[in-house]
Amino acid sequence: VLGVFGFGVAWVRRFVSKCKEQSTRSGTLSLIELEEALIVVIRCSQGVYFRLLLQELSQKSRVSCKQLAQLSPYLDSNGVIRVGGRLGNSQMPDRRKDPVLLAKTSHLSKLIVHHWHIFSYHSGTRLMISLVSKQFWILSIRRVIGIEIKSCVTCVKLSAVNPQPPKHTQH
Repeated sequence: VLGVFGFGVAWVRRFVSKCKEQSTRSGTLSLIELEEALIVVIRCSQGVYFRLLLQELSQKSRVSCKQLAQLSPYLDSNGVIRVGGRLGNSQMPDRRKDPVLLAKTSHLSKLIVHHWHIFSYHSGTRLMISLVSKQFWILSIRRVIGIEIKSCVTCVKLSAVNPQPPKHTQH
């Protein structure tokens, strides 16, 4: 997932750092560069869709939106809003325990769902939710996935039902 969303941004960031003569790195992008680019994209998306929440969390004030407050959101060390919760004491990796919060209408959410839809070979809703939720918490994810599946030509063709002749009843 990192490569898909952070690839272009990572190249731009490398170019800017070379222009500032802060980097001499060349060749393929490193995993660190891709992760940093993804963080930039996530922060931009959250800045657009969760401006008030970001403000409340950075000021350590109470979360005013009841639905978001139930998710126990917090800011991580990168300034990214993550969802807290009951998994905090589990042995899972931190990335899985506390997924990144994304809005259902954000373009990033749509790109993530599209990526996993293609990667999982046009799988159904349950598998896609499982794959996406390993790293991201997309609000109303079922709706986002439903829109992706309905707009997918392959899925529409595969779900088509052959027309059947009408059954005639005898009187």
